[in-house]
Amino acid sequence: MGFLRPNNAVGLDIDTAEIRAVELSGSIQSPKLVRFGRMPLPGGAVIEGMIADPVVVEDALHQLWSDAGFSSRELILGVSNQGVLVRFAAFPKVADNKVDNLIRFQAQEHIPFPLDSVVLDYLIVGEATGDVGDTLEVLLVAGKRDMLNTFIEVASGADLKVRDIDVSSLALQQVLPSDDSTGTVAIINIANELSSILVVENETPRFARIIPTGLQAATEFFNCSLNEVVPITVANKLKLVWSEEAVSAWGEMLAGEINSSLSYYQTQQKGAAIEKVFLSGRGARMDGLAERLQDNLGLPAEVLHPFDKIAVPNKNLGISSVAQDFTVSVALARRGLEV
Repeated sequence: MGFLRPNNAVGLDIDTAEIRAVELSGSIQSPKLVRFGRMPLPGGAVIEGMIADPVVVEDALHQLWSDAGFSSRELILGVSNQGVLVRFAAFPKVADNKVDNLIRFQAQEHIPFPLDSVVLDYLIVGEATGDVGDTLEVLLVAGKRDMLNTFIEVASGADLKVRDIDVSSLALQQVLPSDDSTGTVAIINIANELSSILVVENETPRFARIIPTGLQAATEFFNCSLNEVVPITVANKLKLVWSEEAVSAWGEMLAGEINSSLSYYQTQQKGAAIEKVFLSGRGARMDGLAERLQDNLGLPAEVLHPFDKIAVPNKNLGISSVAQDFTVSVALARRGLEV
């Protein structure tokens, strides 16, 4: 009957050069870390968030599930690439039973792909009154069907089932500290190749965008490999110390990309002023980067701790030193506890 079956959810993050997954159990109010794992990918297997070599990624998923020992073969998948569009749009307010038809009929005005080539979803995030009357504020999400099918087929080839798919940046709201649920904040996830930004205003997502840079770009500033710029393990406490000039230059370049996105949000969306920036992802572990971004952005910058308020058994305490790497996976798994 399943009354005593634990409610487990696995969040899967497929990044350039690596895949990461986290399994949580319990409830969204009281989650517990069960297992986590990561598996490297060779160059060219995933490019700008797209699966370029399905066989290699499928084999890596097989190995990850075997090595980590995840109890569930169902997962919540995060996607972050140019095949996914997030748009905020206003639609005339109509009767509840007409909303779905109206949004799907008019969505083509906001999506630059033929609607029959995408999977379309939406969320009503608010209402407004203006010169043209009452409107619905809608978050539109469109994912290219062929791209999503590739992810699903690769998972299936690894004997896994995709239970749901979420835009990685939108999922990040799941790990926003409850103390910062009011006001307007931005979460910057610094991944290996592509980064992302999410603006949340009073617990409502208002802006999501891919930032076309990541740690691979940082390697040019530090003249090192991806696994050196931010080591995937710090258990031995040995790591390279980067010069102040290199960190400053990289921080200035990243801040420029962030500023560009935030300025667009505030002018196009007429958004509220950003009060704080949170950093997540592997890049958040770079020594001195948060301080540099704080100086360059003129905003408080804080590193997210995705396992806050998640029970972590003693056997998994080792994840604390690399916790930011798993932020997207944690956010997806937390969302999986809801669906």
